[in-house]
Amino acid sequence: MTNTVNVVGFFPGLGSRSFYQNVGDDLLKSGDDFIEQIYHDSAVAMGYGERLEKMLITSATLPKGKMERQGFIGSSFLTHNLVLVAQFCSLMQQYNQSIHFVAHTGESFGLINAAVASGALSIGDGVKIANFFTPYILLASECDDSHFSQSISNYYPHELKEQKLIKEPYYVVALRGREKTS
Repeated sequence: MTNTVNVVGFFPGLGSRSFYQNVGDDLLKSGDDFIEQIYHDSAVAMGYGERLEKMLITSATLPKGKMERQGFIGSSFLTHNLVLVAQFCSLMQQYNQSIHFVAHTGESFGLINAAVASGALSIGDGVKIANFFTPYILLASECDDSHFSQSISNYYPHELKEQKLIKEPYYVVALRGREKTS
């Protein structure tokens, strides 16, 4: 008998990206078709074609330019979060549990993940937004003369280009749910 568990998917913001270093290829090589499709759609969106391993966050895959590297980290972070959800669902099936996401949400950057997980955005569109969003936010707090940075900064209002942002805060978000009563 399969039990159905209702959950809300919650995705972290970019503050947790420091825990996504040297992401190995275990999930990519897991043999799970859905996981492989997530990596595929992400790699295609980033212009890597069939080189799915390019979406892994390792020292070998990180672009050299600071802003381009930040964009890549955002795109890879989104990809890995989606892969972790797919792995979780697969594990639930192995334990005869059916999972039903009643909603997806997230903190800051996590909202992009939530939009993709809910189907409001395709994986490719989410990856492209993440690639732009991460350096765009970083650029708001510092100047960079690279071509990539300059192309992004063109979207900023003049007043914003002159402002400095505060440092990223550290905090914890906790969620608690209750069983639905009849």
